[in-house]
Amino acid sequence: KQERLPNYKMVTDECDYLVVGAGTSGMSFIDTLLTEKPNTSVILVDRNAKPGGHWTTAYPFVQLNQHNCFYGVNSLPLGKKFDRRGNAVFDYADRATGEEVLQYYEKVLEKFRTKPNFKVHFGCEYRQEESSTASSSCVHSIRSSDGDIILICCKKLVMIHTKVIVPSMRKVPFPVHEDVNYIIVNDTIRAKMGGKYTHYVVLGAGKTSLDTIIQLLKLGVDQSSIKWVISQDVWYFIREKLYPKGKTHYENLSTFVDTCLAVDSGKDFLLKLEDIGLAARLDPHRDTPTIMKGALISSDDLSLLRTVKDIVRLGRVKSIEAGGIMMFGSDDEGLQEVHLSSDNKSTVFVDCMSENFYGYTSFSKDFKIFEPNRINLGPLLVVLNPSLSAALIAYMEAKISDDETKNACCFWGTSKNSIEYFFESFYGQIKTFIVLMKTYPRSGRFILYSRTNVDSVIYHGGLMKFLWAQFGPRQLKVKVGKMIERMEFGEYNDFQIQKEFITRTIPPAGNS
Repeated sequence: KQERLPNYKMVTDECDYLVVGAGTSGMSFIDTLLTEKPNTSVILVDRNAKPGGHWTTAYPFVQLNQHNCFYGVNSLPLGKKFDRRGNAVFDYADRATGEEVLQYYEKVLEKFRTKPNFKVHFGCEYRQEESSTASSSCVHSIRSSDGDIILICCKKLVMIHTKVIVPSMRKVPFPVHEDVNYIIVNDTIRAKMGGKYTHYVVLGAGKTSLDTIIQLLKLGVDQSSIKWVISQDVWYFIREKLYPKGKTHYENLSTFVDTCLAVDSGKDFLLKLEDIGLAARLDPHRDTPTIMKGALISSDDLSLLRTVKDIVRLGRVKSIEAGGIMMFGSDDEGLQEVHLSSDNKSTVFVDCMSENFYGYTSFSKDFKIFEPNRINLGPLLVVLNPSLSAALIAYMEAKISDDETKNACCFWGTSKNSIEYFFESFYGQIKTFIVLMKTYPRSGRFILYSRTNVDSVIYHGGLMKFLWAQFGPRQLKVKVGKMIERMEFGEYNDFQIQKEFITRTIPPAGNS
């Protein structure tokens, strides 16, 4: 069969911004950009048939890790609980399912489509920049699902550089023998309901594996029928303890800041949180975990997980051989076999593994978010919050004209170690807010009233309570300042802030 040659179409579209990717970051960026610059023209391109990014291929029993109230886009609430004024209520139990997230992004898309200066091309892959024009615009090509090449002229290309890859989006990451039953997490419920398997081997230590084991246990699978392969132990935050009833947001925030000021390392910080019930690990009697990805779990679900006793802690699986024999180690250091404790034919391996913290830790200090004719979304300017991070970048794009000034307002975590990254990100968020508000003072209102900001005053009693927490008896502003100072002086012995972030020249106020 002769291969179909691509059909190059003429430039059929022009826009100010060509955004590649309809996931959380892309949708949040567009939402804020169209809000702050209503006359801006935007074309959105995505390889999928609908918006939602990795949510379009997520497992059926997935829920948001965080609360609905600070996920999604700023202009449209995701939560189900509202006060009498119509404002979303901050409720840790209000978490959307994967299907609800997809429905939400369809509503966001419909809102975008009401604007005459917005267009979208689904089922299309971005190819490359084809040429530049005399007017500082660039021509880019995209390939449709039919193989047609469409040319689009835009002033700025917006690319998402995070690599959020879930098991359904990749191949099996190691050799698996053909007689082994191996599925991705998406097929877990189907496998259970089919009745073919009596035993399950869950591969992975992150949120996906937690969800999978809890789902199996709640479906009636006995804990003795589950083998759990954990490459590394992980820290978790206890959901209901982070926001206990009867305590205000600022009381909880004070606990975090006071704890950080009382210790000399990130490790000790997490151990202190464990002592007061805010953080936990699967087995408190083992070595302290070196991984912390921000996973939230309830106390009840943690108790369920701890009923699983058949746990393999030998690092990553190298291969799965005939009969379900798992191989660990390396050829140089020696291989170690782990045999199934059940019959291979009645056992299924469930792939719940993720890589590289979804790509959020892959950005160096030299990464440029703003470039001529291009915006690169990737580093999180807000701790574990791609929604607000992308919104902030769009806000800067709308309000500040100079790329150098915008880049000078952006700080983020750079470490490959997830615990170090967490503290660097905490530092980066505070520095981003401080420098941006000094550079463009009006940004303070945007930050404080953003729906996707967990600290937004709209959730926590309004502006006066925020100011009272900052400057009243709690002295949060002073304490956070001391914490930043300690980080910059290197007083925490297991992480170090990038020197370039500490010594960076602050842009002059009012530079817009």
